[in-house]
Amino acid sequence: HIIAKIEDSTPAAEVKAQKARFENAEANYKRMEGLYKEGAISKKAFDDVEETYEIAKADMERAESIKSKNIITAPFSGVL
Repeated sequence: HIIAKIEDSTPAAEVKAQKARFENAEANYKRMEGLYKEGAISKKAFDDVEETYEIAKADMERAESIKSKNIITAPFSGVL
């Protein structure tokens, strides 16, 4: 049961932005992974793309965590 909800338009917008960055990084990672397996790009180039992907994933998870902390719930039902 929700006790309080803090205005969350900024965290919600941040989640949306980080999700878009993650999806772009993920698509780029998958493209480059195929090229790396074919020997078309260097290990360094692939490592850079992989790092960008991992950072984007962590940023998205952090933004989602921050947004989830804007709702205070009771551990039990009842009336206050």
